[in-house]
Amino acid sequence: MALSSEDELAILRLVNKYAHATSSRDLEGLCALFAEDGVWERIEGASTGKYNEKVRVQGPAEFRQFAIKSFEMAGETPYQYVAVNPVIEGDGDTAEGQVTLVIYGIEPQGVSVIMIGNFIDRYRKTADGWKFAYRGMLPST
Repeated sequence: MALSSEDELAILRLVNKYAHATSSRDLEGLCALFAEDGVWERIEGASTGKYNEKVRVQGPAEFRQFAIKSFEMAGETPYQYVAVNPVIEGDGDTAEGQVTLVIYGIEPQGVSVIMIGNFIDRYRKTADGWKFAYRGMLPST
């Protein structure tokens, strides 16, 4: 059975909550978006910049440590994380999707694009609602 409109909307909210939690450095909010066995992976590193290493973390403890390190790497510079062009397809309690991400740095001298890339996602409906089962990032190079 294809996803209901309600399920598709819930997944879109999940994607947007990720963007908001990342932008506001909301560690608890960000960690709550993943299933207990959820995986976050940088499938390929960018050719330049601080996102150049492959990374794979699984489960709440590893993801929490990764998120803390990521927030520290970002430093004090404010940034805005934007998720656009989501495409979601699913059946029942599972779905897959792709989302384009843009990270803007916001500094006194102006706004700059820090990164553009894509997430390859797998979503799972849990007792607590839709969660990321897998989120794999492919930075543009």
